[in-house]
Amino acid sequence: MTNPHYDNIVIVGGGMAGLAAAFELTKPGRCPGENVVIYQMGWRLGGKCASGRDDEGRIAEHGLHIWFGYYENAFRLLQEVYGELAQLPGNESANWLSAIEPQRFTPIGTEGGGFVPLNWPDGEGIPGDGSPLSVLGSMIGVLELLGAVHDALTKNQRLTSCEHCISLPGEAPVDALRDDIEPITLRVGLDLGIKWLNLIQEEFHSTFELGNAANYFNTLADEMQTHQHTEADRLLGDLYDLTGAFIAGVITQVIITGIELSELDRFDFREWLVSQGADYASAYRSPFVKALYDTMFQYPDGLASSPSYGAGTAVNVVLRLLGTYKGSAVWKPKGSLGEVLVAPLYRVLQARGVRFEFFHKLTEIELTEDKKSVARLRFVRQVNALGDEYEPTVNSCNCWPLTPKWDLIENGTELRDRKIDLESRWCDQQACELTLEQGVDFSDLVLAIPLGAFKHFSGKRGPCDELIRASPKFRALAGNIPLVPSLSVQLWCTRTLSGLGWTRPSPTMVSGEPALQIWADMSHILFEEAWSTRRPLSLHYFCNVFDSSPRRVDATTDRRQVRKLTIEWLEQNALKLWPLAGNERFDWNILFDRQGRKNEARVEGQILAANVDPCACCASSAAGTTRWRLKAGESGFAYLVLAGAWTDTGLNTECIEAAVMSGMQASRTLCGSPQKVFGEDFLQFGQAAGFGGPWHLLTRALSLVFS
Repeated sequence: MTNPHYDNIVIVGGGMAGLAAAFELTKPGRCPGENVVIYQMGWRLGGKCASGRDDEGRIAEHGLHIWFGYYENAFRLLQEVYGELAQLPGNESANWLSAIEPQRFTPIGTEGGGFVPLNWPDGEGIPGDGSPLSVLGSMIGVLELLGAVHDALTKNQRLTSCEHCISLPGEAPVDALRDDIEPITLRVGLDLGIKWLNLIQEEFHSTFELGNAANYFNTLADEMQTHQHTEADRLLGDLYDLTGAFIAGVITQVIITGIELSELDRFDFREWLVSQGADYASAYRSPFVKALYDTMFQYPDGLASSPSYGAGTAVNVVLRLLGTYKGSAVWKPKGSLGEVLVAPLYRVLQARGVRFEFFHKLTEIELTEDKKSVARLRFVRQVNALGDEYEPTVNSCNCWPLTPKWDLIENGTELRDRKIDLESRWCDQQACELTLEQGVDFSDLVLAIPLGAFKHFSGKRGPCDELIRASPKFRALAGNIPLVPSLSVQLWCTRTLSGLGWTRPSPTMVSGEPALQIWADMSHILFEEAWSTRRPLSLHYFCNVFDSSPRRVDATTDRRQVRKLTIEWLEQNALKLWPLAGNERFDWNILFDRQGRKNEARVEGQILAANVDPCACCASSAAGTTRWRLKAGESGFAYLVLAGAWTDTGLNTECIEAAVMSGMQASRTLCGSPQKVFGEDFLQFGQAAGFGGPWHLLTRALSLVFS
């Protein structure tokens, strides 16, 4: 549908992809808001970004949500939502900066419980401003960041490599950038390389110069590897080795050769780094590479022993994350995403006229007899509201409760006592059935359900079975992209961060000690929670992948395992980070518990979650899986458009940016807008280095003729 005449558009799935699609579709001049309806299982919106308040007023989340400064589309969405929210009565002071803030200190864990104290330098611009991307520009950004890390590592300790003079090949135009030709220090060599790439970007668009630059960075990395004497030397050596191989590989394989990222994705990122000249130990044991895998949850099936990340996708993410961030490389929400983003977005969409049907679980997508089009959708309405309309939020639409408002639901007390989980794929609770006919009840379907909804478990049918039977593409999608279960732990403590013995700035840490190896101090959220008199003094979020295959099982089994892992981590590793949290052993009184339980039982006063339901799992970007992803308009069936972080967005790694991009691409498939989604063609063949397709192809052809 590419004309302005719309019937009803149905969006199935109220996660960020579905919400972003609705937001784009209902902008002025596009589809009228009253012609869009979102069907959502359970009572909350946001998908993995959903949050809820428990009976004590605490915020419970799916996990730790950190944004990166390259999330151009997500930040633009946030800014536009708050701009529109400010026009609604009672929200005149709404400002997106009240929702999120820079997080500059992000230590990276090392073996033995130590860490690299990484402070990110500020980047130019504001995320969401739309400034153009350039491959060479992003590589220069990566190298400048390496320089900042180099300076930080050498500031307070003596590195022999820092003082060592190195000799590098005198390939033009490097000599022209120097006042002398004597051996230089490593840091000066890096600065020369940065100047060279800047010169290439401004004046030289030739594969000859690019090839020389690639050789230069490989040589720089090799020189560093030969001079390692201390632990700091080793860390810095790893960085130079990895960065040199990375930059050389991008230049030779992506820019010069024009290899598609999907082709690179056949290889694991570490494997690719080694193939480009990185030392095996640097690629496979460096905390810097591990930090990438940990941050992006690249452990298929939640197996920490089997990391896998498609090289092309990883190259894309690294260049964007390290080389193109704006303001700050890392941003931290000032509250839960369910409250600072999802709820305002809900308010704005409601004001536009978008209709929400909560408690509707999709059970089947039926096709026409010729298997070419969507014919009808079948749902079960999980519960009936007692009034005319169920209002899902509390506190004037600022948040969702952790459980439904049982007092507004027929037989709510009985369902509550039975502990019915209306957000679980395995929940069979049903009040009635609903069927929507294509051409009668809706014109087009945006299928914005999570990847787990396509999977088969325990012989239970799924809503997409007919699509999978009719389409080899859907069979490949469902069968070849692994899921990644995760765990989430929220700990309220009786001492401040400094009172626990942490002497650095408030951190967001990655690659710490397993199993709780991603940690963030979230104490600022305490002021958003509903504490009366006695309150905790600090709050800490932990998350990680979780080795538990998605299956139909009593959820308490997996929570029991998360409880066990949490107790073990507190007993064995907490004092490494928090030296004042006990005397040789962890002091259980550190955990805040209103019920006053003793010893490890105080863990019961915290929030622990095992995200093993198929709909709660992330989609893996493992090596070899990108080719099975489908673009928004590639369903192969009429009237069916796809949305979700599992689609082929051009970013192809699970994060809120990919989800928002997919929603925008779904909107474009239906109405032609937006014409372009920022970053979707970054590193695509013919667009490399910002040279533009024709010039890039011409320079490649000339280089082949004259080589």
